[in-house]
Amino acid sequence: MYRINHPTMLRPVSHIIWDIDGTITERDQVSVEVLIKILRLAQSGIYHSFITGHDADWIIKYVINPMRNFDCFADVKGKLSFDAEVGCMTIGPTGRKTVAPEVENHPLYTNERGIRDTLRELAYDPNNLTTYQTGNPIPPSYRVIYDANGVGYQNICNRRQCLEVWQTGY
Repeated sequence: MYRINHPTMLRPVSHIIWDIDGTITERDQVSVEVLIKILRLAQSGIYHSFITGHDADWIIKYVINPMRNFDCFADVKGKLSFDAEVGCMTIGPTGRKTVAPEVENHPLYTNERGIRDTLRELAYDPNNLTTYQTGNPIPPSYRVIYDANGVGYQNICNRRQCLEVWQTGY
């Protein structure tokens, strides 16, 4: 681990890697202040890579499109890279999607027989979430999941649906 004993001896930063969801976003929104800081740093020559488990359309909607509203975006887009689905897909600043060749024919990527949609619903379906208050009872068909800010949500867990996914042989 690198220790900073003398702040005047800091190494220059040339690249920042960001986890998007819950780090630079709050409830799927990037604040204008955060975007301004990122874009100003890019104007000063610092590269930025953004990664998330979300799909490419989420990155485009919640990160790239808001950045496009700034006049300097065209000047700095070459210093920005975006990776969705934990690096399985790269999205260019223009919104062009490139799938990693290792996964382009995988059933989870192609959504063969709807398996990807089913897994997404099992893990996190925003339409089924309700805020959970600590200490309240949890209904048998629900579980509590927590976001990056420690806010708890009740999420329905259909165990029959879970079994159906695993019985498909994936």
